[in-house]
Amino acid sequence: MSGPQTEQIGRAECMRLLQYESFVGRIAFVADGAVQLRPVNYLADERGLVFCTRHGSVFAAVAAGTPVVFEVDSSQPLHHSGWSVIVRAQAAEITDASELAFLRRGPLKSWAVSPDEQWIRLDIQEISGVRIPEH
Repeated sequence: MSGPQTEQIGRAECMRLLQYESFVGRIAFVADGAVQLRPVNYLADERGLVFCTRHGSVFAAVAAGTPVVFEVDSSQPLHHSGWSVIVRAQAAEITDASELAFLRRGPLKSWAVSPDEQWIRLDIQEISGVRIPEH
């Protein structure tokens, strides 16, 4: 008996999953010589991913233009199915006043409440996904 077959997910479907099917992902990056892996709530748009944190957090290294890997997934354990999307991106702090004003009016808020917020954009360099369909 063979196991489930995986299917590659194309860019358009990966973007749809990022935008509409998941709102918390994991970001991996190097800070102070060590690999960090942190959960973040985020928004995705045609330009990339955006999340909000506080100044002085571990994400300070990310805001300085660090390459990162971002991952989201979903699983259906009863059906032995699921999907995963992996993004390789360049991170940068958002400093444009009009973009910051737009983001602050939107639905995304940092779960770690802080008056000293910092908005970070992940500009997608590469995106890939895999799905294990229901069987």
